[in-house]
Amino acid sequence: MYHIDLYRLDRAEPAATLGLDEIFDREAVVLIEWGERFPQLLPENRIEIRIEALNEESRRIEIAGHEANQ
Repeated sequence: MYHIDLYRLDRAEPAATLGLDEIFDREAVVLIEWGERFPQLLPENRIEIRIEALNEESRRIEIAGHEANQ
């Protein structure tokens, strides 16, 4: 399992130096926080989990699968 946090990055260029392509090629679970900031870096085949705070005690969780266009 790999954990990648893109929160502190303000441009895609520094993220591109993380070796994400090599990580995505491995048979592993890759968890990316703040991935929506750089969608161009994400693999086409993925599952996105979005968590939204509704208030201090409630969260909305959305799970969506994405597949490459064939």
